Amino acid sequence: MYAPASLWQETAAYADGSSGRIVDCDVAIVGAGFTGLRAALALAEGGCDVAVLDAHDVGFGASGRSGGQVNPMLPVQRPEDLRAEVGNTYFERMA
Repeated sequence: MYAPASLWQETAAYADGSSGRIVDCDVAIVGAGFTGLRAALALAEGGCDVAVLDAHDVGFGASGRSGGQVNPMLPVQRPEDLRAEVGNTYFERMA
């Protein structure tokens, strides 16, 4: 069965030296899921030289499949319950 390539696979270019060679960087991020990529982006925007390492393609694991979750497991069901549980400061950050 043919599995289509992701948009990333079709549009991203390989960085120089990324094919199994030693890479010199300020920070190495292990994992190319939502969290790893967001951390790498924030560090790069802050001026760090960042390398992202993953055993598979970007988004291969839970971030690229229906098993990925980008929401916290909270014991509340409505926004106002969350605000009451964590307070205004943390509610704004979480929301």
